[in-house]
Amino acid sequence: MKYLIKYKDGSVGVMTTVSDDTRPEDEMEKWTEEHKKSVESHRTLDESEMPEDRYFRDAWIDKEGKLHVDLDKSLAIHQNVLRELRKPKLEALDVEATIATEEGDAQRYARIVNDKKELRDITAHPELLSAQTPEAIKNFRPAVLFG
Repeated sequence: MKYLIKYKDGSVGVMTTVSDDTRPEDEMEKWTEEHKKSVESHRTLDESEMPEDRYFRDAWIDKEGKLHVDLDKSLAIHQNVLRELRKPKLEALDVEATIATEEGDAQRYARIVNDKKELRDITAHPELLSAQTPEAIKNFRPAVLFG
């Protein structure tokens, strides 16, 4: 059986018991005092509520008795993924910019500056910020990173 554990900070956890006879209260009793104090509530979790995709697992919330994926938290998660993906590209462009400067290649340097700006602006791209579903957020895959 699955149970949704709702924490005071708004996050949720999923507890799976080995047997239907196992009560979640008995399992939670084994937790540390600090962990127990962080729990707001718990309830039975219907398998149909569980999102198939765990990409936004840290964005799950319990809202009106149902498991949902929070849009703002989903956006923050994907923005962090994009930041990690762009990091090596920005580092490589820094090296290219140094070389272009040393060689006095102003056109190449200007292109690199534009590429770096495009990479830096990815997390605030209008298409990403206007996404209305977690799926739309996840599907934002700019060509500068994925092309």
